[in-house]
Amino acid sequence: MTNSPELSILMSIYNAEPFLEACLESIVSQSYTKWELLVADDFSHDRSVDILAKFATQDSRIKIHQHANKGLIPALSYLEPHINGKLVTRMDADDLMPTNKLEKLVGEAKKHGPGAVITGKVKYFSSGKFLNEGYLNYESWLNSLIDQQDFWSDIYKECVIASPNWVIHKSDLELCGGICSERYPEDYDLCFRWYLHQLKVVGVDHVSHLWRDHSLRTSRHSELYRDNTFLSIKAHYFSLIDAQKHEHIVLMGAGKKGKTLAQCFDQRGLKFSWVSNNKKKTGHIIHGHELQDVNSFKFEVDTAVIVATTQDREEISELCGSLQMKPYYFC
Repeated sequence: MTNSPELSILMSIYNAEPFLEACLESIVSQSYTKWELLVADDFSHDRSVDILAKFATQDSRIKIHQHANKGLIPALSYLEPHINGKLVTRMDADDLMPTNKLEKLVGEAKKHGPGAVITGKVKYFSSGKFLNEGYLNYESWLNSLIDQQDFWSDIYKECVIASPNWVIHKSDLELCGGICSERYPEDYDLCFRWYLHQLKVVGVDHVSHLWRDHSLRTSRHSELYRDNTFLSIKAHYFSLIDAQKHEHIVLMGAGKKGKTLAQCFDQRGLKFSWVSNNKKKTGHIIHGHELQDVNSFKFEVDTAVIVATTQDREEISELCGSLQMKPYYFC
């Protein structure tokens, strides 16, 4: 045990009884030992607090807090002033840490110093009969970013760093405005703020997080993690960071996501042209914009193309390459 932790682990729990004991066992069994676990109970009404109390009695590195306002963002924000380590990470109460997770990530964080976010590969496992295909695809995509060591070029597709699978210097967390803003999804918002401040992402070629898929996952049920919320946060940070880098902006795709993005851009006062290859839609006015035929549209120099469709990706890539335009894939 140590009274001077190098790493602070932040965790919020809500009715985590089915998984919490295994999660805590994986933390106290870490090969790296200079950590503290700061836990905020988010008004659980099962045995979660009892399980926590048992572990805290056995291990003084585990510290339990009860915050005043319901919700994940208030819980994590409440823990932040209590951080004692120079390094910080998050953990989810239904997941597991491989035994050498912290040793691997902390070692890289010390090696690279401030200015770097350290992450590793992920592995999903299931508490039920089947793994959700979407999660498996996300696992594969995240791990491919580690192999390529290229993260920020894909920031608008999806969150490029798994929410409970990173280590950062506390000074960098403070630079970026803390663990949480008031915006959900909170992990994607934090990732965008790292992008805004141009932190370097270092990927470790090692499975450093075991992600549990189960029927009670918040991402399955909460309105805070729906597609429209993700598109809103993408539009917010594109307007803030990348829109100003281009003379012209073209939104490509007029499906559900394209329509939502058009509304998000309008709300932020972002001027754009809107194109599609759907003959049934071109020429029509949608949300106050005339939808133009992509095949007859005149693309200008220095155009950012917002891709809001999963169709014709190869053709879009070739088109952008031939016209020296920057594609931003939003889905």
